[in-house]
Amino acid sequence: MQFIKVDLSVYETQLQALNNDYIANLPQGSTTTNYANPFIFNGFGYVIMDSYTLPFFPDYIEIVDSLPFWHDPTKSIQIIQSNDDCLNMLGDYPEIAVYRKENNIETIRDNELVYVYVNTLLPEHRALLEQYNAQINEK
Repeated sequence: MQFIKVDLSVYETQLQALNNDYIANLPQGSTTTNYANPFIFNGFGYVIMDSYTLPFFPDYIEIVDSLPFWHDPTKSIQIIQSNDDCLNMLGDYPEIAVYRKENNIETIRDNELVYVYVNTLLPEHRALLEQYNAQINEK
């Protein structure tokens, strides 16, 4: 399955047009969810590529063969840091490691990157993570 990858500045408008067209063309009395359930990752939106969706993204597309990897699908926020940035942050703020341990927040290390998944992120925590070059992705 292939997906259309589109910058978020374009994605939301085009996705709304796609959904409006799809819903408007359903038989009377049909019930359905939106044709394109949004998957947002790292500043991009992804939608299944097929003959129906493609015309809605004519000038903005990049076709990819798979969605980005999300280790814990039960969580809505993915935090990615380099191993070095994570160690620097934990060295400066050791209470973060204690908090993660006490709240059973799993840390996944993969290819020199550290992944942490949560459902909520306070603005002050987001600001701190961003100071240490964290990439924060939300579904």
